[in-house]
Amino acid sequence: MHAAAKPELMLSQDERAQLMRWARRAKTAQYLALRARIVLACAEGGRTSRSPPN
Repeated sequence: MHAAAKPELMLSQDERAQLMRWARRAKTAQYLALRARIVLACAEGGRTSRSPPN
């Protein structure tokens, strides 16, 4: 059984810029930087799961 397709994640330019700052800034907490990178990857069409597709 396949999961329903998730809606596309759309970010505004301001949101994308803030996430990129958090992901790249040396003083950002590591959990926040990781979450920012995950959200950016999802917005670019990346997968959120490490498992291969069926």
